[in-house]
Amino acid sequence: MAKVDVYVCSVEDARAVKDNLLALVAPVFADHARRLLATGTAPAETGAMNELASGALLASLLGVTRDDQLVFGTYGKPELVVGAPCFNLSHSEDIVILGVCDETIGVDVQPVPEELDKYTVLTLGRALGMPHKRKADPTPELMELARTPVEWARQWTRVEAILKAIGTGFGIEPPEYLPLMGEWRCAWHQRGADVMCVATRSMPEITMHDFDIRAWLHTVEQAKRQR
Repeated sequence: MAKVDVYVCSVEDARAVKDNLLALVAPVFADHARRLLATGTAPAETGAMNELASGALLASLLGVTRDDQLVFGTYGKPELVVGAPCFNLSHSEDIVILGVCDETIGVDVQPVPEELDKYTVLTLGRALGMPHKRKADPTPELMELARTPVEWARQWTRVEAILKAIGTGFGIEPPEYLPLMGEWRCAWHQRGADVMCVATRSMPEITMHDFDIRAWLHTVEQAKRQR
């Protein structure tokens, strides 16, 4: 078993304290957040909060406050320069999650669709190496995998979590990653409208934690006053 701690941070909580976070997280997260905020669009603002929440999770739980504590793979996967523990980040519109493990890990979080349309199901099919002809309907085999919105989310997060564990994301094509997927084991957790998947080489055993970003900020401020 691979023991995995998954920490969950509310995007709304990060939004409420964003000015504090800009000064505390590693510059790679703060600078990206500032660039997104400068665009003035709602999607970019949400992206900025995801960056700041990610930076806060890494600062609080792994002590990452400087860029030189991180190294990025060819496809952008971050890792600690010191090598351990292994971690991975993912986000939805509402939460950011950090998975931490002693072995290589990938995590993904996906909102459960309110309903499944043909094109959403076909997108999953392409990711699973089940191509379709133009204007074709999903095959019975694909429909069996995506019987419900939750089942669709579990299948989709499985693909993404494994690709993130491998370190490529969708930077490679299905013929390259499909033969590798059997090397990974997955476990899921559902939180409200979000499904999370953890991928490790041995079966993941997940322990969930809520990350209180305001409590962390309070602790940081107290430590500053005591210096």
